[in-house]
Amino acid sequence: MIKHDVSHFPTILVFNTTEKDKTSVALIKNGSVKISEKSRRAQELQSIVEELIDNNHIEIGEIKAVAVLEGPGSYTGIRIGATTGNTLHWLYRMPVIVIPGTDISEAAERLMSGEEFDVTTYFSPRD
Repeated sequence: MIKHDVSHFPTILVFNTTEKDKTSVALIKNGSVKISEKSRRAQELQSIVEELIDNNHIEIGEIKAVAVLEGPGSYTGIRIGATTGNTLHWLYRMPVIVIPGTDISEAAERLMSGEEFDVTTYFSPRD
């Protein structure tokens, strides 16, 4: 994979499903970050994403990229995040940004800073 500066995407959805009993979703829109952290398992990621999108009055089509934290952490959780990111790519042609680590606030800051990340059309936790 080739690393790219992703700060030009106006709206990015970020998933952290690396933790066993907590799932975090961030919405980065025009330099502003909204984070939703729930004491729920990664299997409930879709409902957390829907809630964050609804609460911020945006449509899924406004999101231009999806970012997935790759851990280390719960392998099953990481697979759920990767599958969700891959599905959004498949449905909406959003690039998938792969971010090393487990801290969603730090990931959001890094995304906005101009740091370069791997951008792909398919993310596999085993790669």
